[in-house]
Amino acid sequence: MKKQILNLGKTLSKTQQKEIFGGGIPITHEGDPCWGDNETGSTPSGCPCSQGSQCASSTCYSPGAGAVSVCY
Repeated sequence: MKKQILNLGKTLSKTQQKEIFGGGIPITHEGDPCWGDNETGSTPSGCPCSQGSQCASSTCYSPGAGAVSVCY
């Protein structure tokens, strides 16, 4: 039973592992209009938020349960 479980799937190459676990493509926020400094409250209107202090307007609007909140 243990051998069967251990033999599931396939072996990934180093390149595939990097792609999954990171180190492959650098993440940048250049040109992203929603990238703001959450500490100073500069996230623009229409961008996702979790609390009002993140937003430039100080208002984080939640349209309802399960919906993404946005700066208003």
